[in-house]
Amino acid sequence: MRFTVEGEPVPKRGSEPTADMRGISSPSYFETLGISLVSGRNFTADEINQNLPVIVINQKLARRLWPNQDAIGKHIWSVPARAEKDPVQLTVVGVVRDTRQMSVENAARPEITRPMQDYTYLTLAVRSASDPTLLTASIKRQIWTLDKDLPVFDVLTMQDVLDDTLGQRRFDSFLMSVFGGLAVVLACVGIYGVLTTTVVQQTREIGVRMALGASRAAVLKMIMGQGLCWVSVGLLIGLTAGFLLTRILASLLFGVSPASLLTYVAVSAVMLAVAAAACCLPAFRAIRIDPMRALRYE
Repeated sequence: MRFTVEGEPVPKRGSEPTADMRGISSPSYFETLGISLVSGRNFTADEINQNLPVIVINQKLARRLWPNQDAIGKHIWSVPARAEKDPVQLTVVGVVRDTRQMSVENAARPEITRPMQDYTYLTLAVRSASDPTLLTASIKRQIWTLDKDLPVFDVLTMQDVLDDTLGQRRFDSFLMSVFGGLAVVLACVGIYGVLTTTVVQQTREIGVRMALGASRAAVLKMIMGQGLCWVSVGLLIGLTAGFLLTRILASLLFGVSPASLLTYVAVSAVMLAVAAAACCLPAFRAIRIDPMRALRYE
């Protein structure tokens, strides 16, 4: 819908501001879909039945047209598609919260809702406290009581709508999760293998230190510190790269930050635990053997 704002210069035809327009034929529309009112009021039954020139807008449009002002009582003028028609003055009576009408991935768009009784097709929204699919047959019977030839089609639950919208994204996210999990497993195996080999190669050094009087606790602390230091450097590099690369995954996420602190903490904890195990197991074996045997170890 194209429109002009009362009190502002009229732009050149074709360059007027626009908003998505939705016509409703019941005052319970917002309540049914769980769209809460921010300010003002809802339509009355008389306003809907008589198609009166009142509108309810969403927060995004209210902020765009009247920033830091109360939008209630403000006026806009509709711009008809054909120049020979007269514009209609519309009064804002309410502001509702923003909703994602097109998909959960796209940001909310400016919206105008008007009372409407003249339509070519109607979408019926029904809220139920029980399983909504159980109401389908009775709703169809009620509709056909009014007009037995009226077609009823595309009967979907809101969960069906969400599943259809998010199906591809969920599949992509599942694949990313599988590959991510495999990468973590491979990283853990690699860390364990490298550190275990490194500690085993230090068996002679351990024997020398213990022969010169180093305590087992000191040797174990040295090995653990050395191994965890290497892993910490790797984690720092990996976390930095991961934080930068997750920007490209933002399109796969909804309601979740790409920089999820919990994810980074969990992955770091797993890597550090694997590194500690990789250092501890061979180190414990090494410090338990006789120093003279350790010196002769090859």
